[in-house]
Amino acid sequence: MKCWDVRILAPVKCNPKGVDMNHAVSPASLFLNVAQVAERYDVSTDTIWRWAREGDMPRPVKVGPNVTRWRLSGLIEHEGSFQIGLMLCLDLAA
Repeated sequence: MKCWDVRILAPVKCNPKGVDMNHAVSPASLFLNVAQVAERYDVSTDTIWRWAREGDMPRPVKVGPNVTRWRLSGLIEHEGSFQIGLMLCLDLAA
């Protein structure tokens, strides 16, 4: 089995299982399960499924029967659209 470095389209040495261990994995190729997504946002898995149903997060990808995942790159892009608010307590009596 030949391995290819997709950055330069050249053959590279592979480990015995045929996986190139010489470059970092990009977020575009990583998928998270519902438990990992829930941990990322510090909510329950039920909340993740509700947000997905309501369209409040990127659509999950069905990768097999009873196997659903979210693209990490999609989650990162979605997080970039979050609005950040700052609440201040002002003492107006002074």
